[in-house]
Amino acid sequence: MNRHLPSGLHYSDEGAGPAIICLHSMAGSARMWDGLAAAAVANGRRVVRFDARQHGRSAGCGGFTIERNARDALDLLDQLQIERCQVVGISMGGQTAMHMAVAQPQRLGALVLANTSAGGNAGGAKRIDAVLSRIAEIGYQAFAEEYVASRMAKGRKAPGFAAYVADALASGPDGYGAALRSIVAQDLVSVLPRIAHPALLIAADRDPSTTPEMMRRLGDGLPNAQYLELQDAGHFSCLDQPEAFQQATLGFLQRQPL
Repeated sequence: MNRHLPSGLHYSDEGAGPAIICLHSMAGSARMWDGLAAAAVANGRRVVRFDARQHGRSAGCGGFTIERNARDALDLLDQLQIERCQVVGISMGGQTAMHMAVAQPQRLGALVLANTSAGGNAGGAKRIDAVLSRIAEIGYQAFAEEYVASRMAKGRKAPGFAAYVADALASGPDGYGAALRSIVAQDLVSVLPRIAHPALLIAADRDPSTTPEMMRRLGDGLPNAQYLELQDAGHFSCLDQPEAFQQATLGFLQRQPL
């Protein structure tokens, strides 16, 4: 069922059983989890997901940061009276999940962290400057199409390309910029040893943003992590290889006690 919080944030709450909260990637929305949600509900799980601030149907809900996104996710669990859940996060959603695990570790069971990193990477300011220059050069709509195509293994021919572009346009340059600034500002390396939850790291062989090497480094910092690399998948691996992603994610979560 689709609903809105008092803050205006759009969320959905489907199914019954042990809960999973799903956290989407930059310039995306909760609908990138449509396939996973349907599979999880069919397997007796409750799935909660929401559009982050400045994204999707929450585009008008104030400024975005990953830290604020983590607070919003925990507030949503409070609103729904979910004391404990498992978490699936991709890209900035993975960083959000790590913030949640540090802030309230007792609320979370296992984590699935896809196409993400702990941050702490040099060159963030240059990346932001390059993006702003590119937007100024070709306009935000063309940039959004270019960005999404570069993150999907089949580029503009990918089945999820048009929907993701529509979400990126809903975020607009301000929303995209806010998310990018927060992502490049992240440095979770020092807190990784505190995230002792069972974690499945899903990497993709054709991910230009969070490469398999970066994902392995993330796994080296987490005390209880497993690593999986999907083939013929880009940064949005749950869209490029939905069946493999769903099978790996739900299989892992079902093996973990909540």
